[in-house]
This record gives sequence, structure tokens and C-alpha cells, in this order.
Amino acid sequence: MATEQTTLEGDTLEEPDPKVLTVVSCGSSKQTLEDGETVPARELYNSSVHTCKDRYGRHSHGYYIASAKFGLVHHDEELPYYDQTLSKMSDEAVREWADDVADDLQRIVDRDGYDAVVIIAGEDYVNPLEAHFESIDADILTPWQTCDDVGGVGEGMSWCNDENNWPENVYHPAQIEEIVSVAVPEWIPDPVADADDGDVDFDALLEEMGVPRSTYTLPTTPDGDDREWLDRLAVLQDAVHGEYDVDWNEVVR
Repeated sequence: MATEQTTLEGDTLEEPDPKVLTVVSCGSSKQTLEDGETVPARELYNSSVHTCKDRYGRHSHGYYIASAKFGLVHHDEELPYYDQTLSKMSDEAVREWADDVADDLQRIVDRDGYDAVVIIAGEDYVNPLEAHFESIDADILTPWQTCDDVGGVGEGMSWCNDENNWPENVYHPAQIEEIVSVAVPEWIPDPVADADDGDVDFDALLEEMGVPRSTYTLPTTPDGDDREWLDRLAVLQDAVHGEYDVDWNEVVR
């Protein structure tokens, strides 16, 4: 699915929807396995909570599980039974776990070109990772901590089951939930990075960057209202990521 938008010249363009990676926490409830037996990671955990998180992950563009024992694992990676949670680990071990998970997450984001990462987990998993959010080159969302409708596990399960939140159905990560750490590309000129929304003449800036007026649009919501500051930065990001014809000498300063 791609989003149709209208340029300032009245032409219709298709903008690619964001590529979203979902990371869910592991669960303490697991199916019993024989010694040496393994199953795909997403099948190891058998609680009703994991079933909802798994459903959300499978409607994302990529899906990994943050395991207390094995770190960040692809949902199809074969795992044995284990009995370990972050709550049973020392503070130092949790910090090392978070360092390793964040490093793997950045590598996956870079390798596969994800625009956003949705982390569906409790605070015991999210809090250790929070210090690494700004170093990951993607928008980070933690909906179970930021959504007003999620006041407990039950509401979190309902949130995961709501098709409107599934990454495959959105045209911008902010449709999923609040973006707690925004990926600000290094290429953004200082006047943009340091300014408030109302202080930037985006038309003039895009022209200065070499983007033809006939090939860009400032995003609007379906009812025509302007979106947030983040969306306008997203236009600039698209412009220098090859979506539009841009003179890099005008962009990199």
C-alpha cells in the first residue's frame, strides 16, 4: 500500500509507506520442550498476551523478539526452552543485554532500511533500552507506555488487536502512536534542525536544496490539515533519500 499525495502543481504522486520493524518482549509462559528440542521463537511463548503481540508483529514489515536469554532474535529463529527474565538478572547484566540488543537493532535497521521501530513490551524491557533510542537511526515508538488507552496488559492486548494500529495499514509512524525518539538525519541543514515549525519557509528551503516544485508536496492529513513538524521533516528526508531529484551539494553543508 502506498499513499497518494497531491503536489503543489496538482500532480498526483505515490509516496512509499513507512517500513516498520516490530520488537516484542519475550514471555515467561512457554511450551514445554524436550532436551535438545527447538521451535520458532514466536511459537515458544504460549500466553494470551504473546498471542496478541505476535499477531501485531506478523502485520509488520519485520518482526523480532527481545529475549532475556538470547537477545534480539528473529521470530522464526529456532529456540529451546529457557527460564530467564530481566527481573532475575543483575543491573549490570541488564545493561549489557540492552547494549547488545540496541547494537543488533541498529544493524538490522541499517541493513534492511526500516523507517520506524515499534517496541511492544513492559517497562522492565523498555526502560533499559531507552538510553539507546537516540542512537538508532529510526523513529522509535513504545505504544504500551505512551498510548492513553493502554493502562494495563488487557488494554495492551486490545491495542495490538486493533487493525488501525498495524504497520501495514498506516501511511506514517505517527498514526501508530507517539514517536518517542525521532530519527533526525545528519543531512538536515542547521536552520531546519534548530528551528521551530513556524520559523521555516519549507518551500524556499526545498527549492534551495534543488527539489523541483513540481515533484514535492508538504504532507497533509486526509481532511487537508497540515501534519506535525515531524511530517515536514519527513518530506526533506524523502527528498535526499532518492525519492526526488536533489543536488547533494546543496544539501550537505
